[in-house]
Amino acid sequence: GGYVYVCKYQKAGNVVGLKPYCSEYSTSDLYSKQVPSFKNLNLSNKTFPIELVIEDRKNCTRKDNYNSEISFGEDMKSVVIKDFQIFNNREYPNTLEFNSISIGDKELKLTGINKNNPNKRLRDTKIYMNIKLTGETRDYYGVELDWNGYDSTKPTFSRQMKAKLYK
Repeated sequence: GGYVYVCKYQKAGNVVGLKPYCSEYSTSDLYSKQVPSFKNLNLSNKTFPIELVIEDRKNCTRKDNYNSEISFGEDMKSVVIKDFQIFNNREYPNTLEFNSISIGDKELKLTGINKNNPNKRLRDTKIYMNIKLTGETRDYYGVELDWNGYDSTKPTFSRQMKAKLYK
């Protein structure tokens, strides 16, 4: 009946008197006052490289790292994300194929399957992803990715990342 929250620390765990996170670096490049609408973007038959924002909360730094790419089908009824680093540690690249897309003003809701989950029991099981627009620059769209490989109604199974979709 409750939630379990897990912090992913860098090598160290809790240190008395120190925060286990860093709030000194900025992610303002992912957010802008004017956020475009997915309904006004022509995504049909386009591919965008995905660059994840990797945060080092121990050293209060972040770096951007190309992760994979997202491709939208010509009919906007399919989306494929190739070699998506589900755990952000480069160990488990997965190909995600989505065949149900709901296009909102600032959010895409995708439902599909995880084609090559390393856990054979979970291979070809449903996966859900929400892509929320947070900003735009000349070169990329800022987004928040939220995905869930078990049950879209249970946030306890969700993972989140900030990313850039390069134009």
